[in-house]
Amino acid sequence: MLIKIKAVVLALGAALALSGCASTAHRDDLAGKGFVYEKGGFPDRFGIQLYDDNSFTYYAGSFSSYVGYGAWELDGDTLILRENANTTGDSNIFKFKVGEDSLSYIAEGSDKFMYVDVGDGEKFTEEKLNGFPF
Repeated sequence: MLIKIKAVVLALGAALALSGCASTAHRDDLAGKGFVYEKGGFPDRFGIQLYDDNSFTYYAGSFSSYVGYGAWELDGDTLILRENANTTGDSNIFKFKVGEDSLSYIAEGSDKFMYVDVGDGEKFTEEKLNGFPF
């Protein structure tokens, strides 16, 4: 009986230790920050700006006349951008895995960006953006 109790205590301790390894992003780690796509945009910088009020904008590059905007939220370590209706009347969703200083695009469950084809896992690296249009 004592061996079973020790085994249960040991298993619970291991489970608690492993649960501490799970990463969860925090709103304050993202609010007010900008991120730039690692492969460039249309044709230059493709930036996403996350604002303190949980709104965001994105701009695919200087050849684009379109600026996407909407609201952002966190679900664990997943950043979800919900774009307001764009020029075609669509409301898009874009998902990213939050890293230490970057966002990795999650293609599954995300819509495609206008003008730039971002592949699954490709990164947007944190960078200070100098206001609109970046």
